[in-house]
This record gives sequence, C-alpha cells and structure tokens, in this order.
Amino acid sequence: MPTEHLKFVVVGSVDHGKSTLIGRFLYDTGSLPEAQLDTIRQLCKDSDERVEFAFVLDHLEEERSRHITIDTAQTFFSSESRDYVIIDAPGHKEFLKNMITGASQASAALLLLDVAEGMREQTRRHAYMLSLLGIKQLVLVLNKMDQVDFGQEVFEQASGQMRELLGRLALDHLAVIPASALEGDNLVKRSERMGWYDGPTVIEALDLLTPDVVDESLPLRLPVQDIYEIDGEKVAVGRVEAGSVQVGQTVRLCPEDRLVELAGLRKFEGPVPSASAGESIGFTLAGDGQLRRGLTLCDPGDPPEISRTLLANVFWMAPQPLARGERLLLRLGTQEAPVTAERIANRMNAGTLEIIDPDADELADTEVAEVTLAAEGSIAHDRFAAIAEMGRLVLIRGPDIVAGGILP
Repeated sequence: MPTEHLKFVVVGSVDHGKSTLIGRFLYDTGSLPEAQLDTIRQLCKDSDERVEFAFVLDHLEEERSRHITIDTAQTFFSSESRDYVIIDAPGHKEFLKNMITGASQASAALLLLDVAEGMREQTRRHAYMLSLLGIKQLVLVLNKMDQVDFGQEVFEQASGQMRELLGRLALDHLAVIPASALEGDNLVKRSERMGWYDGPTVIEALDLLTPDVVDESLPLRLPVQDIYEIDGEKVAVGRVEAGSVQVGQTVRLCPEDRLVELAGLRKFEGPVPSASAGESIGFTLAGDGQLRRGLTLCDPGDPPEISRTLLANVFWMAPQPLARGERLLLRLGTQEAPVTAERIANRMNAGTLEIIDPDADELADTEVAEVTLAAEGSIAHDRFAAIAEMGRLVLIRGPDIVAGGILP
C-alpha cells in the first residue's frame, strides 16, 4: 500500500497532448471509476467521436466544444509505490496565470513536447516558468511518437534540442521518455514498438521522484493571516511556512522588528504545545502584544531581510504593459503594500530567452525582467531559494493579478 504522496504539474504547449496523456494514464492505472468512463463514452458518442481520454480532465462544456484545456484540474491516482496528485496546467497564454498557480503547488513537473511538431515558443516559456518557480525535479516526455512511426532518429533529434534548452535554464531532468499518450506506449506499460529505448516508463520515472520533506531546521516563518475573537480572547491564525514554533518561545515580529513571547498555540480540537512547517495554527502572545495581518513571527536569531526596496524576477501577465514608474500593489506572504516599479532591467522574451532591452521603459505581456520595486513601507522577505513562501510575490493592478515573481 502507498504510504506517501507526490504532487506534480503537467505542462506543455496547446495540442501537445497533456489531457490525453493524463486521461490515458488514469485509464491504464485503473484509476477511473466505471461511471466516469460511461459518461466519457456517452459524450463522445453524442459528438460522433471515438473515446477521447482528454475528456477525463477537460470537464468544462467550453473545453468540450473547443477542445482546449482552460482550467487547472487536479486528479488523483496511485502506483504501487505512492499516491499522486496530478495538476493539469493549461498551455495557452491567456491561461498562464492558472499554470503558475498550479506549478507553484508542485514538487515536480512533467514537461510534454509533441515530437512531430517540435519546440514552440510556449515550450520555451513553460520551461522558463518552471525554472523561475524553482521546480527542481523534471521528467521530459516526447509525446506522439506514433505520428513519427516510433522512430529513434526523430526522438534523438528532439531530445537533443530539449536537453540544450533545459541546460540553458539550469533545469535538471530525471529522464527523457519517448511516448504515445494516444496508444499508451511507455506510460504505464513498456512499448513493444520502441525496443531501442531502454530507459524508464513515465510511471517508473515518477516513482523515482522525491516528495517534499518538511525541513524543521529552517528558521521560523509564521505569517499572520487573520485575527479572530474566540471565547473573549483575540487569537491570530496562520500557516507555519518554515521551521517550527512552541509555546513560551520568544519570536521576532517582522517587519516591525520587535520581540514578543508566544503564550499559546491551538488547533480546532484544543491547545497544542508546538507546530511545524505546513501546519495551520492559532496563536496568542503574552502580555499585551498586538498582532495584525501582514506581520510574520520569525526566528529572533535568523530573521528575514527587512527593506523598502526589492529586486524581483517578474513575469508580466497582462495585456497592458508595466510602465517604469507605475504604482502597483505588492502581495508577499500576507503582507500587502503599494510599490513603484523604479527600474525594469534585462527585459527578456520568455519564448526565445533573448534579452530585448537591458534598461527598459516597459514590460509587455508574457515577458520577464528584473524589476526594482520601491515600497512605501518596510517588507519582510527571504530569498525564494531559501524560503519559497517568503520569496514569492504577486503584483496587483486594480482588481487583477498582473504579475508573479520571485526574489533571487
């Protein structure tokens, strides 16, 4: 019986076969209830099509009519080794925000390429996004081998191009696998039509990946999400993003930079003596210590950096460009603050990985740059590589999230 689980994201360009691959994967692992299969068969019968495995995930009516995955769907299956959560991230520019949301939750990624079509601009952009988001475990699947007669030469050529791209982005990969999602080759069962390939199947490669492990040795980071009154007492709530905390511990409130003592911790079932990374917890301070949303409880000996200026790698996601000098709202952890884009450096086309302008006046849709953000107040933050949740940010214009980024 599986004793652990791993969450991974599936990304790739439009029509490269993500939904078909996932649907076939679930079918071959026996993860689809018979009732769901009957529904899929009826949908395809009504539209005069053969059974389409893509309909397993393309569950919205708009998707069924347009044959486009537009929502970040999550589904579940098990191998003999562990349980899995699959995130199917869209491949279209207009749905890139969904992809970012999906990828940021994953421990690993499966990057899909249509071997017959080769690399698209979106392929490079998605690979860059995985690099930007810190995905350290990657499996590359060269799909639609049935369309090139399962030929080794075509596979080797596409594999070389992808390895070069991943090398430029410093993205390590566990395996490059030739596959046919439509026919089921090398997904769960080894293909008899590609005897020249002796590497792992997709399921074997996934079983080699390592789930995220909570590292309690990291310095404490516990952002305050909200304040509630419970039994006449004001109780703050939040999620421990790094490290651990216990009752009676002295912590540093950032960015205010003051020391306080933790008086109590509680969960829904009652008081607890401690909490670790990944746990949501209620907490109170000793004396008259005041808390508010946006503060973060930190290790007093290893606090985050506190500053009014941030240098961020920003991926812009709005039709109207970011202009130098524009004011936006920054959200980092539970902190929110007005910021000004003081400088836009090394503006890059994420589809070609080429620098467009080293000192730009604007940043256009799906482009990337090093943006200097000047905040009106102090911001507590860490490097993304050190503590991801304290080094990941979004930028908001009006009601819309228009950019995501990390602090290098």
